[in-house]
Amino acid sequence: MPHSATSGESALPIRDLSANLARAGIGRVFIAAPMSAFGDDSEYQASREAILGLRKRLVDDLGLDDAYYAGASVASTAAFDGPDNALESDLRALLAADLFVLLYPRKVLSSVLIETGYALALRKPTLIMVRNRADLPFLLRQAEDLSGRDPLPVIHVAALSDDAGMFDAVRHGLSGLMARRAAAPSG
Repeated sequence: MPHSATSGESALPIRDLSANLARAGIGRVFIAAPMSAFGDDSEYQASREAILGLRKRLVDDLGLDDAYYAGASVASTAAFDGPDNALESDLRALLAADLFVLLYPRKVLSSVLIETGYALALRKPTLIMVRNRADLPFLLRQAEDLSGRDPLPVIHVAALSDDAGMFDAVRHGLSGLMARRAAAPSG
């Protein structure tokens, strides 16, 4: 099988997934997605709109308390914050999060890779959504194999679909993450 992200299990019904997330104490999610790495503003705009829709459904449909996405307050690439402000606000939000979700549509140099490393160091349960696993940095390609083993948190890699199906893809990925979490050794 090629090294693309695949899905081996089916997604939980929304009600069951919502209950599993609540039982696990997951109320706040940090969504990391490339922003300044896009080639132009129209590409950023399309991605932002899809992620804002995902963010709304995570809160409305799954009952999460909050879904942080740095692009929520950045309407265009011209409105990007300076790196100092962006780093501070992102890391504060990541500290407060119960779950980290990386949306990595293609191989790009992006701050999301820094955020992913920080989430792993903080032992945040991590869902990595990617179209092709080979696009991930070397250390992340097989991180799922070590999921839940000290010092790593529970990690699940799942297939990222197009913008229109993003919520269903993330719901599927979250179902896989929760299954891994339930199977992980406690400690």
